[in-house]
Amino acid sequence: MNLSEIFYLKIKKTKHFDKVRRFWYRVRTYRNTLYWIMPRSVRPKPISAKIIVGLTTSPKRIQYIKPILKSILRQSCPPDEIHVNIPYVFKRDGTTYTIPDWLYSLDPKIRIKRVEDVGPGTKIIPTFLELDSTADALVITADDDILMIPGAIESIANAFQKNPNCIFGLGGYILNQDLTPFYQNKSVKVDVLEGYAHIAVHRKFISQDFWDYLKVAHSLKACYLHDDLVLSNFFSLKKIPRFQIYNKDVNREVIRARGANQHYGADLDALHLGGGTDTPHADPLTAPFLSKSKEIKKFMSDQNLWGFTV
Repeated sequence: MNLSEIFYLKIKKTKHFDKVRRFWYRVRTYRNTLYWIMPRSVRPKPISAKIIVGLTTSPKRIQYIKPILKSILRQSCPPDEIHVNIPYVFKRDGTTYTIPDWLYSLDPKIRIKRVEDVGPGTKIIPTFLELDSTADALVITADDDILMIPGAIESIANAFQKNPNCIFGLGGYILNQDLTPFYQNKSVKVDVLEGYAHIAVHRKFISQDFWDYLKVAHSLKACYLHDDLVLSNFFSLKKIPRFQIYNKDVNREVIRARGANQHYGADLDALHLGGGTDTPHADPLTAPFLSKSKEIKKFMSDQNLWGFTV
């Protein structure tokens, strides 16, 4: 037990506990606010490839995404373009979108794309479709409820410069034999990269058979909803290594510690809470998610498309 834990247990027994807790909550909130709004120097791209950040959203959430977009624009290495891929119809509940006026004028780098809904993969799949197969472009995912930590793109671009035949992200896990996730707090090769932590895929990795693969995969509802597993499975089939980036300023833990997760990420339309579907609590550490992963494995194995060794 360290000193902070001893202090916590001591103060917890006193009448001042709530005051102390509220004080430190205000301190953390203030520090995090400064972290997100403080100006940062912009550095040149370390790679020649065009950098595109892709994200999608739902009709309920589109009104909230301005802070997400600003966090992308404030990167130490800003992207060349941001693709906001907005479906004509949100397939999960059949609703349509009302696009706020501010989205058209927020920044010239933002491209509003009206597309077909292909599930969570809508954040990047339409962008790959639009790009020529020979395009020198690195496409990075973003979620509509998680701020992008300031050095994310720079760290990803630096990693890609050193290893251009790999796929990178800030969060991922190794699949155990029973398909449960094994996480490590270090830069490491992983099986599955997670979209919330900015998967970076160069256009050259999207071969022509990817579209046939996707058509088969999306015939199963579990695949349609769990794009992280489906995308990583394809890259595993193609023997393309996936790596988690982990340094002191940019990693999965910093995303959590700095309050990047937005309040509406806990609403019932969040995928990890079911996403408005009949799959409640679809989180990598819960039984329903594990059940869907096994369903995907069986389906893909039957199609001779399971790429992992487990």
